[in-house]
Amino acid sequence: MTRPDGSNSPIETVRVGETIAAWPSAAAALAGELPRSIRVASLQRLHVPGPIFGVELVLPSGAAESWPPFATLNHALLAADGKWRAVDHVAAQNELNEWRPPASANGSFLAEQRPTIAPLATGAALLVAPPTLSTVGGRGHARLTNVTARAEAATLAKTVQADGELDVFSLELDVPTFGTYIVNGLLVID
Repeated sequence: MTRPDGSNSPIETVRVGETIAAWPSAAAALAGELPRSIRVASLQRLHVPGPIFGVELVLPSGAAESWPPFATLNHALLAADGKWRAVDHVAAQNELNEWRPPASANGSFLAEQRPTIAPLATGAALLVAPPTLSTVGGRGHARLTNVTARAEAATLAKTVQADGELDVFSLELDVPTFGTYIVNGLLVID
């Protein structure tokens, strides 16, 4: 999870009321806006029996980066074409359609702003944030050295799936629509 100062911390350490580096909407990230400090409105932790997926990307520099399996198949990632994409796009769309805004939203959320989730396939141009990615501990997890750069597109070489159990975290940002935040250098829906 990327903090406003550019440091990273495990997503499980984030608490309601803290701020993270994020965008108030996918449109803001797509427009090239810089990430800003946005408050976490709610947090859920769920234990998922699997399977999980990771990605292999080709960055704009031509360098290849690999993220071992870290997310559920219905975890939506933001693509450069403005679409949210997931390995299991049907499950992701169903989950999104069933979602209800938290009580703290005070009716400010507009249900008609629910995005459509498309399939995640090889060749998709996924947004990565910002271009100052480096690896941590040789495990391929992205770390940002600052958040003063704009998101850029990287090409999905392939997804990597594995059986396994995973604790997943779902953050909701204090924004009136679906926000976008950074997990392992990838832009995800709140």
